[in-house]
Amino acid sequence: MFGRTFMGMNSLDFKELDTDLSGHKDISEFFSRSIDLGSRPLSDHDLVSPCDGIISEYGNINSKDQTMKVKGLDYSLNELLKDESLCKSLENGSYIVIYLSPRNYHRFHTPLSGNVAYFKHIPGYAFPVNKAGLMLAGNVYAKNERVILSINSKDTKLCMAIVGACAVRGIKMLKGDGDAVSKGQELGRFELGSSIVLISDKRLFPNYEPVKQPIKARGSLFQ
Repeated sequence: MFGRTFMGMNSLDFKELDTDLSGHKDISEFFSRSIDLGSRPLSDHDLVSPCDGIISEYGNINSKDQTMKVKGLDYSLNELLKDESLCKSLENGSYIVIYLSPRNYHRFHTPLSGNVAYFKHIPGYAFPVNKAGLMLAGNVYAKNERVILSINSKDTKLCMAIVGACAVRGIKMLKGDGDAVSKGQELGRFELGSSIVLISDKRLFPNYEPVKQPIKARGSLFQ
């Protein structure tokens, strides 16, 4: 009842569960539920979606002032990542912002194979990351608690800003600095809906066009 009424889940969402409902000891555990990954086939693309959600924003980094545009406003890359050297390495790259709603699967996966070359936890607030939160609180991505990590592959650097949000009790990570990771493997989980910002050192756009419909973890980011 809670899933249907407050999270907007439907019968297909419940069918994906790999554990019976009675196997979840509380609502928090249900939010961060595991699923049958057969419902999330791994895309052939080198870069895959880290999570369920919708692509709310995408574009190329403004290399002049190192900003990205979200809901028509400029957001500082340095305020998000809190590391000038890391920002410098991404200044000619591109970004994708993925918003997770409460009904989404809340575990996130590695978007490409490589090694975790950078890892940092930044304490912060838990403002909502939906449209209302962005309007009321401003640059919530730079204010909320978040984990920043960078994955280096043979020819790409990809930074992930894993951003907490309202009612999120924690961001749980399974990998850390120096670990090898494989595309599609579980990387961690939220304990409620939030956002993930992917920042590549490559100019992905306009060569690739992001999908318009809701995306799935381990699936395609591009059309």
